[in-house]
Amino acid sequence: MRVRLARFILVQIASVVMLSAASVFAQSGVPAGGPPPVQTGGTVGPSERAIPALTIEDSATMSIEHTLPSNAATIVLFSSLRNDDLIPRDIAVEFAPFVAKSPSHARTPLEQYLAIYEPRQASAVGRFLAVSVAVSQNVLGGSDLAAPLSNLSIGVRTFLTAGRTNEQFATQIEALKQRTTELTAAISRRDAASDREKPKEDAVVQEKLDAVRRVLDTLATVDKARVGFMLETALADVFQVAQRRLSHAQQARFGAWVSPIYRFETKPVDIAGVARFIDEPISGIRIFDFGGRAAVRSGGVQYTIEGLGRKRYPEVEVPGEDYFNARLVGGLTYPLTDASLLSLTLGKNYASDFLHGGTLDVSFGVTIGLGRIGDLR
Repeated sequence: MRVRLARFILVQIASVVMLSAASVFAQSGVPAGGPPPVQTGGTVGPSERAIPALTIEDSATMSIEHTLPSNAATIVLFSSLRNDDLIPRDIAVEFAPFVAKSPSHARTPLEQYLAIYEPRQASAVGRFLAVSVAVSQNVLGGSDLAAPLSNLSIGVRTFLTAGRTNEQFATQIEALKQRTTELTAAISRRDAASDREKPKEDAVVQEKLDAVRRVLDTLATVDKARVGFMLETALADVFQVAQRRLSHAQQARFGAWVSPIYRFETKPVDIAGVARFIDEPISGIRIFDFGGRAAVRSGGVQYTIEGLGRKRYPEVEVPGEDYFNARLVGGLTYPLTDASLLSLTLGKNYASDFLHGGTLDVSFGVTIGLGRIGDLR
């Protein structure tokens, strides 16, 4: 089994290397002759990603999201130890349909940064919207070969409250505002100067322009993580597809949940909670999940612990049946690149696991991010 595990991880790392070399989505620019477009830099390693399309199936490495979409698209290749099977059984894609781009009126670098990192509340829901699609295979012993059954999941999430920019980044934005104001004033003085004074004023304009560029260079690499209180909401649907035919698909699960999150600014710690409602129309069971998670980052690696309780409400209760069970897992997220990571999870899963993988939760996931949209992590 160890040989199979090592081979699996090596294959996933090779996939990351190949996919990370692919072309990413182009960032929008500004008109020719105008200021250079905003360059968005990165933080040290991406955060844990648990997307709704996998969460609704109980198959994500973690079942509580606590990150903002930092890429235009995210690819997840994932597998769990289900009935002694480590073959990758889940693949998911998450994309942000309203990728933050510089609007047509954003002519200066300052306007571009403010449009990306300080969206108006009215547009923030669309700005942070992310849509995910996942395909998973059930593992049900012999019936898995006799009657192939796959799950097609669709999820969507966004932030109702997305925290605030951290102090380091906010300080650089203020510096950019000041340098931009000084540059504008210098240009006005040069335009009003006589021909004799223009060479001197040109030198001042160049000096102010160099100052703006130095701030932009700093902004390109400064940590842009948002901090403080955030509130995420998500919806997801699961359709069971028999014999790999969409014409045989039927709704198996629907879920809706909210996740309050708090990320500390001065400490590499964030905490999150979840309240989730799930309806299973085929079985006639309604489910309520509640719990929380805590994450600590050290040396680029993130360590997470998560605990949730699950209460099931069937249409007809069976005497003696236990309808309450829990999930307690620990996780480790290791950044392979600035946009790709490896996730490992070990712990106790729900006894009523949707994919029937058993109460032992051993999960492996590789996440590849494509197309920077501002490093809002």
